[in-house]
Parts: sequence; C-alpha cells; structure tokens
Amino acid sequence: EAGLAHVAEDNSVEDTFRNRIIIPIIDDEYRVIGFSGRVVDGGMPKYLNSRETMVFDKSRSLFGLDHVKDSAAQYIILSEGYLDVMALHQAGYDMATASSGISFTVNHAGLLKKYAQDVIICFDMDEFGNKQAEEVLTILGQSGIKAKRLDLSPYKDPQEYITKEGGTAFGELLRTVLQKL
Repeated sequence: EAGLAHVAEDNSVEDTFRNRIIIPIIDDEYRVIGFSGRVVDGGMPKYLNSRETMVFDKSRSLFGLDHVKDSAAQYIILSEGYLDVMALHQAGYDMATASSGISFTVNHAGLLKKYAQDVIICFDMDEFGNKQAEEVLTILGQSGIKAKRLDLSPYKDPQEYITKEGGTAFGELLRTVLQKL
C-alpha cells in the first residue's frame, strides 16, 4: 500500500526507490511513517515520496520532527528540503525540520507549536522559496507563532551556506534574526 515496490512491465517486482538515496521520515513518536528517495543518476523526479497511507499523511508530518522534539533549543528552523535539514543537523542545529515535499499547512503549524513558539524560516533563496516563505509566515502568524525569514544571500539554501561559510557563520546569521523575533 505504501508503494515501496511495484510490478514492472515484465511482471517482475521492482523497488520503487531504486537508484535513489532512501531517507526515512520519522514522526515525533520515533516511528518510521514513510520514505523519500533522492535520485542519484540524474533521473526524474528528483524526489519521490512513499504514498500516503493511514500512517503517512504529508500534510500532518514534518521531516526531522523527532530531532526537534529532543532539541534543547527554544526555536525551530523550518527548511524547504530534506538535505537542507540533514546539513543543518550535521552542523549542530538539531531544531531543523521541513515539510515533506508539499506546501506548508495549518496542521504543520500545529506540530511546530507543540515544540516552540518561535520559528526561523530558512527556505531557498529563489522565486518559489520566496513565495512559500510569505505563505508560511502568514500561516504561522495566524497560528500564534512568531516567525522571521533568514536571508541566506548570496547562497541558494542552508546546505550551500553551511558548505561555503560553515556552521559557526550560520549560527551568527541565525542569532541576528533571533534577536529580531
């Protein structure tokens, strides 16, 4: 039902996530509820999520929420993608999370509100990221959560920023935005 395998044209069973890096999606109760696969050979789509099921509902799950729950931080970093969240975690920012490849919803805001009242939006610095950030700021504000957008210019996303500038520089940038919350 989750679509982890499918029947191929020759009637053999194939792994749906073949030639992909498999990323488990874990809920805040530490249960694996779904998977995402990032292509490694240039194929499309770039990301492929497991189907929605009784346990995996993208509008009610956030990637990395299990780490957010355990974080001592008083704020959450909301990122756009799985690899950005992983880069943030590796740099020591365990309060990072992301929606599972879909638009941010009121349900997502409710999940965040369980763990913090302040959110730093750390989306890609492109047209789509800018549009999404504005929508998320509205939803978070309506949910009673204080939020600010982190400007990563001239870098495109948190992963690139951390790769080029390092985790310490990211922390300094983060502190300036947190002071404005």
